Amino acid sequence: MANTYQSGSSIVLTGTFKNASAVLTNPTAVVCKVRTPGRTLATPTTTSASTGIWTATYSLLDADHGTYYYRFEGTGAVQAAAESSFLIAESKVL
Repeated sequence: MANTYQSGSSIVLTGTFKNASAVLTNPTAVVCKVRTPGRTLATPTTTSASTGIWTATYSLLDADHGTYYYRFEGTGAVQAAAESSFLIAESKVL
């Protein structure tokens, strides 16, 4: 089940990369892509939190409610991709 958030905050997305031996390893380059319910594509900046663990902070300021999908892609030393999703709940106040 996807995590649920409210519009107006920021969240940290996480991608994990392992080599063929299942050891956490940094790719040469990492990209994070976020697809909104309206099909807009965003590419937040990624940073290495530790070996094989990468994060991207995504702002939910004025975010539309619905399901968002995100994907971390690693290239070079580790070529891998993983996708997940999160939900922005409709505000009961705004």
